[in-house]
Amino acid sequence: MSIKRIILTLFLLLSSSVMAGEFDTSMKLKKLDGSLGSLQEHVGKGKWTLVMFWETTCSICKQQEPEYAKFHMEHKDKDAEVVAISIDGMENVDLIKSYKKEYSLPYHVMVTDKQEVRDKYFAATDEQFRGTPTYLLFSPEGELKAAQPGMLPASSVENYISKSAEK
Repeated sequence: MSIKRIILTLFLLLSSSVMAGEFDTSMKLKKLDGSLGSLQEHVGKGKWTLVMFWETTCSICKQQEPEYAKFHMEHKDKDAEVVAISIDGMENVDLIKSYKKEYSLPYHVMVTDKQEVRDKYFAATDEQFRGTPTYLLFSPEGELKAAQPGMLPASSVENYISKSAEK
């Protein structure tokens, strides 16, 4: 990835129009074991939380999965974690389980449907949900700091987190 693209991505992340704390982290999600959960189990627990909305058919998601698997493993015991939310729909849990196993995803994966995400994303950002991948970055205190549709290098997230720690 070019330096220009990384700088543009970081700029987009830093200048997001999202207002802090507006994303509804209580929305019900299905865990892969069939139980119900929510982002509240992860967000605001003293670490940065990067939420990635994805689909099993998304080629960019497949391309970025290894990068975010590595990011998660390097940060999960320190300052950040990744939580993936598949928008393939509740009826596709078996497909999502197979995908998680095939791609060796080390982070939590939960499931919802597209319409639920569209509604919550619009309420939080005043922007339409454009598709997958889409990223939300929450501070350790649980405030929504940025939203980014499309490809986002993990290095941009790392840079944002380190710059925020310097403040």
